[in-house]
Amino acid sequence: KDNPNASFSNIDCIMAGLAVFTFKFPSLLKFDETRQDQIWARKNLTQLFQIKATPCDTQIRARLDNISPKVIRPAYRKIFTLLQRGKVLEHFLFLEKHYLISADGTGVFSSSQVHCKNCCVKEHKDGSKTYYHQILGAALVHPDQQVVFPIAPEPILKHDGAKKNDCERNASKRWVADFRREHPHL
Repeated sequence: KDNPNASFSNIDCIMAGLAVFTFKFPSLLKFDETRQDQIWARKNLTQLFQIKATPCDTQIRARLDNISPKVIRPAYRKIFTLLQRGKVLEHFLFLEKHYLISADGTGVFSSSQVHCKNCCVKEHKDGSKTYYHQILGAALVHPDQQVVFPIAPEPILKHDGAKKNDCERNASKRWVADFRREHPHL
């Protein structure tokens, strides 16, 4: 059984969250049940994701909610650098000297009850509220390639002290500024 007093590193929590998506679990709860009941799941978490201590679904939520999305940007930069050095990006040149990046906003959370200080809020005519999070996702694409390479996403959040919700346009401005700073030669 899990030790409720165990301490988990941020890396273990991030990697556990990544495992949820990699193995296409429908929920954190299903992930938690499987990792407790199935030997293959525990083995994969240790060997593939290098997780030393696997947090439960509640611990993953609590920890990830407090980690800034900016923390994972260096991992995306590292992957992008490896793709450049390995000349993989040459296959993504479009019109011989450009790259295509596709970006779009998408919802990642919505609830009428559960919310945090960063949630955007949709107020309905009947007085009810919907709390939600969105993200601007981007990927390097090419019409002749079947593979795409994701680039660090930008959260669409309600910022501290803001009365209005953030939007895709503002998120894209932040995203472009970060991308230009991280990849000045592109």
